[in-house]
Formats: sequence, C-alpha cells, structure tokens
Amino acid sequence: MRRRDPSENRARPVIPNTLSRRRPRHGPSPARQIIKTVTDAQRALSRISTPRADTLRQVKTYADVLLQNVDNFLADLKIARMSSWDGSAAHAKTLITNTVGGASDVVTRQITVGRTLKRPGLIAYVDGMVDTQVIDQDIIRHLEAAADLPDQPGMDDITQSVMAASSVKPSDQWESALVEMLRGSTLLFVEGLSSIIIADTVKYPQRAITDSTAEPSIKGPQEAFSDIGLVQMSQIRRRIASPDLRFDTVTTGPYSHTNVQMAYIRGLTNPGLVDGLRLRLSHIDRDWVQMGNEISTFLTDKRMTLFPVIRMTDRVDIVARDLMQGKVALLVPNDPFAITLPNRLLDFYQTTQDYVFNFWESSLVRLIRLVGLVAGVYAMPLYIALTSVDPDLMPTRLVLTLTGGRIGVPFPPVTEAAIM
Repeated sequence: MRRRDPSENRARPVIPNTLSRRRPRHGPSPARQIIKTVTDAQRALSRISTPRADTLRQVKTYADVLLQNVDNFLADLKIARMSSWDGSAAHAKTLITNTVGGASDVVTRQITVGRTLKRPGLIAYVDGMVDTQVIDQDIIRHLEAAADLPDQPGMDDITQSVMAASSVKPSDQWESALVEMLRGSTLLFVEGLSSIIIADTVKYPQRAITDSTAEPSIKGPQEAFSDIGLVQMSQIRRRIASPDLRFDTVTTGPYSHTNVQMAYIRGLTNPGLVDGLRLRLSHIDRDWVQMGNEISTFLTDKRMTLFPVIRMTDRVDIVARDLMQGKVALLVPNDPFAITLPNRLLDFYQTTQDYVFNFWESSLVRLIRLVGLVAGVYAMPLYIALTSVDPDLMPTRLVLTLTGGRIGVPFPPVTEAAIM
C-alpha cells in the first residue's frame, strides 16, 4: 500500500495558478549591439565604389551609433564592478553617483563620526521623501558628538549607542539598500564598517484624509483611503484592533518596486485563498505597477466574464466589513482605491447605508434595487417578445392600443428598442 505523502494534506489554493512562467527580461546585450553595428558598417563600406555624400553620411551615422553603444557598454561594466561597497566613504560617494546618474534630488553629505575619532562617513537620501529634521538632529548630531566610541567601532556601537532614529537596520546588499533609499530611507556609510546602515526617515508629502467622493453616503462613516500605504494600513487597524489582522507584503515591478499589501484576518480567511493570491501577485509580469487596476486582471481566470468578482472601493468601512467576512483586501501605494475579493453579484448591490437604517427601511431600499435590476434586464426583451414574436399572449385591447401607438413608426420593435 502506497504511503501517503504529508504534503498532500496541505491546503491547495482556491484560485488555480494558470499564469505562465515569467519570461526572461533580458534585452539585447551591449556587446551584441556593438557587433551588429560594426557588421552593418562593414556592409555599407563594402558597397562603396565611389565616395558619395549620402554614403559618407550613412557611415557617419553608423560610427555615432557605435560610439554610443561603446559608451553604454563601458558604463554597464563600470556599474557591474561597483555593485558592492568596499568600506570607504569616497567609494560610497562614487558608487551613488554612478548608480543614480548624479540626480539632483539625491543628496550626499560628508560627515565625521565621533568627537575625537573623526572617522569619515557619508549620508545619502532623496530630498523631498525624508524628514530632514530627523536626519539633522537624530542622526548627524549624534554621530558627530559621540565621545565614547572605540578606535574600531562596530555596527552595534553605531546603531545602539549613537543612532537615535526610530528604525535602524544594517544591509550587506547594495541593490537592496539603493531601493530603500529611493523609498525614503537614509543610507549611512561609515569608513571601516562592512555593512551599510539604513535609517527609517520616510516622510512623504500627502494629502489630508477626505470624505469618499466615489461612494458618498448620507449617514454612517465618510472616511476615504489615503494615497500612502502606511496610512491605509493604520486606517484599517483603527477599525479592526485584532492581533489576527495580517498585512503581507508582496513586491511587484522590477522598476517601480511596488509593495502591495495583502490584508486578511487569520482564522476567518481561507488559507488557500491567501496562498493563491500571494502566488499570483509574485508572478505579475509588469515593469511598472502604480494602480490597482493594473494588477486586477492577473487575479482572475476568466477575464472576459460579464460578472465581476473583484470590487474596488475607496471607503475604509467597506474594506473593514469585507475583511470581517473572510475576504482579502489588496492595498496598492499611490492608489486610494483598495481591491476586495472574492465577491458575489449581490455584494455590488449593498451599500454602507443599508447598515445605518433600521431593518424595514433597509429591506425596502434593497427591494427597490432588486426590482430595478430585474426591470432593467427583462423589460426590453419582454416588450420585444410580446409585440413582435407572440402578441397572442397579450389581451386583444392591449395589442390594439400598442399597434395604434406605433402607426407611422418606420422601424420594427427590435430597432426601436435598440435606439431607446
């Protein structure tokens, strides 16, 4: 008898994975571009019998392209050689300059660590995305005024005794440290240390929290989501103060590095649904993700269906209510609309105001919505069927009335209904 594998008992994702494997994102290498340009230039020169002006201009164009490709190739080689920090402040400044291209919003400041030690250091951050007061008072002032540092300070001496920022962590990978800097953190390079210190100094310019304009209501909560991911998470936590509320981060987009937050309540949400969504988000093949609409098409199998299974809303109370029903919410930075799924058709006919009125008032409003839905779907087909296909189903006097009303109309009932 075959022994059952324990892995077979694990919960399978409710949403099957039908996404294809991520395609390699490698473009043409600079070396191949150089070879192609030289080959094209050789072919152009082989066709020259007598020098002509247009031929010489063509050769000059190939030469300019060749020089540009060579410059790009050398720049790539230079960056590849500088993919790690060697421990000196001068190399850190050169590393940042060659990586970000000398951007005007990237600020680098030379500092000295220790009042008596005077060890060279460098601070780098993106202007406009950090709290400069925290950098000046909690980082630079403490570093320059430190008096009890040993001759060879270690990472703990800097992070625990000197740094006063709210969150500090070391990093040995230059690529990950660069992404953190571009998100608003501050990088600290101290000569002699083998790791880069990343300080959390994020301070985004953000708009004030306003009322919902897409789904306004007369009674009940009015608060809409903000554009900042951390503020969105805090808005949900204010309504669901439970330790089972989880926010899992999935990074998508090799250029945007968008941190999509997947919110759910452990114990209420199906673990298979969470695993399936996490797998789909990690396999999104897009260079740039800025809105929830860009990832919504990757979350369903049937993209051409007329019945939506994904709901987008900017109301915090609706997202909190859906989470309490065992659903999953996706929060995309820079987008005030959250995605909740899965959804039924009747979920789109429920509003927040249904829960602020009493039972009879809410039931009457929902009944009116349902009658309007049925009338909108079946009224026109029923009219065409009774007037054109089988008028015998109607009373004779009603048929004569409808027929007399259509005297002089040059269109059949089907065309008339389509125009209406």
